[in-house]
Amino acid sequence: MNKFYLRIIFVATITVLTPSPGAEELIARGDGRYISTRSKAVAVAEENVKVQIQSVSGLSGRIEIVADRVSEAGFEFRKLIKAADEKTAEQYAGLVSVVIESQPGVVRLLLKAPNPGPWGGTDNAVQIEGKLIVPLHSRLDIDCQYYDFSITGPLAEVSAKPSFGRYQLSDISEKVNLITTGGNISARDLKGDIIIKGEKADLRVSGITADKQARIANKGGDITMSDISGNIEVQNDYGKIKIDRARADEGHLKIFGEFCPIDLELASLDNARIIINNKNDNIKITLPDISSVTFNLSVGADSEIHVSKIPVLPGRIKPKYMELTAGDGRSVISADIKGVGDIIISGAK
Repeated sequence: MNKFYLRIIFVATITVLTPSPGAEELIARGDGRYISTRSKAVAVAEENVKVQIQSVSGLSGRIEIVADRVSEAGFEFRKLIKAADEKTAEQYAGLVSVVIESQPGVVRLLLKAPNPGPWGGTDNAVQIEGKLIVPLHSRLDIDCQYYDFSITGPLAEVSAKPSFGRYQLSDISEKVNLITTGGNISARDLKGDIIIKGEKADLRVSGITADKQARIANKGGDITMSDISGNIEVQNDYGKIKIDRARADEGHLKIFGEFCPIDLELASLDNARIIINNKNDNIKITLPDISSVTFNLSVGADSEIHVSKIPVLPGRIKPKYMELTAGDGRSVISADIKGVGDIIISGAK
C-alpha cells in the first residue's frame, strides 16, 4: 500500500491557471486592445530536463526562454487581447489557459484555447507574451506555429516543428533543428548536429562548430554566416550566400546555389574539402595569405575565371576549365557554375 501511494505522488506535478470568464483583470490600452495582469506557473524540474512547449494554432505570441541555475521551470506571462469591447475581451481571456506539468525527466508547458477560437481575422486576436526560465542544459521541444522565440542557453537542444515564427537563439551544445516559413532566424554559438531551414526568410548564423553535421538551407531569402567550422552544407535558391571567416580545417564545406551569388571568405584552410556548385550567378572566394590548395574550376560558355593575389601553378587547362595549385595542394576546392556566372578567386591582400 505504501509503495503504491509513493508512486502516485511522484508521477506528476501540475499547475493550471484557468481564470473563469469575466474574472481576469484586464487593462485597456486603447484602440480595442487589452492586456492582462502578469501570472506565473511553476513546475519542479532538474538539469538536463526535456521541456515540451505546445500551443493550439489559434494562439500566437512571443516567448523568451532563458536557462539558469534553477530547480524548477517557471513561466511568467500575460495575455494580449484585441477585441471590440471589454466584455468580449474578458470572454476571450477566460477561454485561454496555461498548464505546466512535471514528470520525471519531462516538463510540459501547454498553451490552451478552443481551436478554432471565437477570435480571428484582423479585428480580434489573442496572444500570449511571457518568459520561461528552465534549468541549465535543458532540451527544448517546441510545437508553436505562430510564436516568436528568443532562446538563451546554455541548452543541450532546441528542436521545433515547422512554424511561421521568428527565432533568436544562442549557446546550444548538442542539437538544433528549426524550420520556418517567413520567420527570420538569428543563431550564434551552436555545436553538434544542426539543421536550420527557411523559406522567404533571412538566416543569420555565427559561431557554428559542426563537430557532427550542420545543414543551413533557404529559399527566397539570404543566408549570412560567420566564424564557422566543421562539416557544413549550405544551400540557397533565389537569395544570397555570404560566409565570413570560415575555418576549413579537416572537415568539409559544401555550398549549393541557384540564382544566388556566393561570397566565401576563408580564415584558415588545412587539409579541407570544399565543393561549390552554383547556377546562373557568381562565385567569389577569398583565401588566407598562406594557402595550400588545389583548385578545380569550371564555368559556362559565357563566363570567366579570375585568379589574383595568390601564387598558383597551372595544371590541366581546357576551355572554361582550370586546374591550379597553390603550395603543395593539400586542400581541394572544387567550384562549378552552370549557366551564366564568373568565378573570382583572390588572396586576402
